Amino acid sequence: MRRMIERIFEKYGTPILVRNLDGDTIFRGFLQHTGSLGWKNMQPSYSPLGEIPRGQYLLMMPLEPLLEKGDVFQKDGIWYTVRRVEKMWYGEEAVYRWCLCEEGGSTGTWGSQS
Repeated sequence: MRRMIERIFEKYGTPILVRNLDGDTIFRGFLQHTGSLGWKNMQPSYSPLGEIPRGQYLLMMPLEPLLEKGDVFQKDGIWYTVRRVEKMWYGEEAVYRWCLCEEGGSTGTWGSQS
């Protein structure tokens, strides 16, 4: 299953540049704004991931490279900061990661682990 999902990222994902302590790495993934237009955009969103404040982005990516909270990445010339990272599992096999991100690297406190 993991290999099948990695092929989807390779074929359909867009290039994303990661910058962290390990240096710069390019991978292919999917980045999507979590909000929508209109009044609904002013309200918090609740999903299986928990509460997602508006103005945040969801990044779906392969298991490698490893991203951690606080890492930054660039897509289409815009920088984003990772606020939360989780693995998604198929049975007992990790198959991909999702990250909640903020544009530009602002320092919010949501998603922090206590």
